Amino acid sequence: MASRIILQLQEFFLPTTDASEAGEEPPLENNPDYISRTWTPPHRTFGNHLFLNWSNPLLQLEMKSIMELWLSQGIDGFYMKHLENFHVSDTDHIAVILHHMRQILDNYSTNSTRKLLIVSHDSIKHLQDIMDPLTFMTIPPLIDMVDASLNLKYNGSNFGVGEEVEEIRKFWSQFPFLPSIVWHLGGVETLRLNGKIGGDSNMAALFLLSILPGSFSTFYGDEIGLQDSIDLTTLEVR
Repeated sequence: MASRIILQLQEFFLPTTDASEAGEEPPLENNPDYISRTWTPPHRTFGNHLFLNWSNPLLQLEMKSIMELWLSQGIDGFYMKHLENFHVSDTDHIAVILHHMRQILDNYSTNSTRKLLIVSHDSIKHLQDIMDPLTFMTIPPLIDMVDASLNLKYNGSNFGVGEEVEEIRKFWSQFPFLPSIVWHLGGVETLRLNGKIGGDSNMAALFLLSILPGSFSTFYGDEIGLQDSIDLTTLEVR
């Protein structure tokens, strides 16, 4: 009995094969904010850098049970972060997994309340690059909200926010059903807004978010100019 459980658990997880990840925390995303700074992410992967094997049907059943548990408690939906990091034997499996998630959410939806599936804009752009085009086109209709990050990168004359917003909206307008876009200027995986543009501009940046088409989210503390935490011993930004 114990050996069977161990075997099932082994099939649930995949160890990393990247030698560069053997001795350090794998990066959660490629973030240009940290090119010249040492940054420690505030959370860690489970165990010894093991990744969920999403191609395993047993794992998918377990995830279904977890989703149903939370939906039965009345939550509004799920934000599936970092779809580009899903470990699958075939990238097209991601589309199948998202279809299953949509079905679960729909089972708990009503005529007046639709349970939400949220993904990030960057994840979807990545999937478009690596997936079969016809398979990829089945994904956007499943999505209710898109989390879109604005980088506020200074180009010499302005921050280029208008171009960023236009590019993101243009991408999503190619699909028949346009999901609501949730704009933000940073979060747990980026430098704080104060560290990007300075405290004097915080409120102006947040006001900008409030007038963009769609909705917006803010990382707690950005509204009062909270700064990044710096370890005075190692000078790591946390």
